[in-house]
Amino acid sequence: MLNKIIKNFIYILVFGISFSYSQTKKIKKEIITASSIETNKILYTVSINYNKNQKVTKKVETGVNFSWETTTKTFFYDNKNNLIKECFYSNNTKAKLDFKDSTRYFYDNGKTVKRIKYNQGFIKTPEIMNYHYNKDGLLAKQFISNNEYYVYKYPKNDTVSIVTKNYDNQVCYDLVTLSLKKGDTITQRIFNKYSRQCGFNSNSKRESIYDGEGKLKVEINEIGYYYYENGLISKVCGEEKKYCYNYFEYKFDANNNWIERKEFKNNSPAILSKRELEYYD
Repeated sequence: MLNKIIKNFIYILVFGISFSYSQTKKIKKEIITASSIETNKILYTVSINYNKNQKVTKKVETGVNFSWETTTKTFFYDNKNNLIKECFYSNNTKAKLDFKDSTRYFYDNGKTVKRIKYNQGFIKTPEIMNYHYNKDGLLAKQFISNNEYYVYKYPKNDTVSIVTKNYDNQVCYDLVTLSLKKGDTITQRIFNKYSRQCGFNSNSKRESIYDGEGKLKVEINEIGYYYYENGLISKVCGEEKKYCYNYFEYKFDANNNWIERKEFKNNSPAILSKRELEYYD
């Protein structure tokens, strides 16, 4: 089971998408609208389309990223349900900016062996990433170029995964993930640290607790500092708080999928998310 947890976490790192869905009735589309409880102002909306294999085919986000008004991602799969292509488009009409890219994935024996990202915006040169696996079939290395690559490690207790980003053969970034399953609860602790080699320094910690259906119950963020040279970029969780403690309450539909989620930040109600679901017949 712990091996499965680690493999699922790698999938999130590689593809950047992971959504929970009902096992009894398949979701066709969902729309999530998040609003501030204090002001009743809409903070962001997310619209997600699924195919009958419950793979995401389209995701549209509005208001999630301050740089872009809307971002749209589309996903394409082969007959084995492997992701083979994704397209990304974002725009900001006020600043008259837009950005496009597309990514293709290539497989061998069911495993991703290459990713090619074509940028149509700021960077014209395609980014090529090659994947290498260890004897146990777990991802071991990702090479982006000769001077930038990721190394994955799995200590023997099988509850830890370590991702190290290297640049010019120096460690630039460390991400350590500890996963523990107890009963129907999965606790995941993430420690990350950027070095000056990446252009700035930072330290942060996050703990996420999920129930047996993959719903996030509690999230704890330790205060983090981000430095560029000698200047402080940002500080999370406020000036006085050491931890940013969030927990979540849900309401469910007849298919046991959540349709309303209330997020509490340090014991104060902060965000109300409503989820509209459309199911396949």
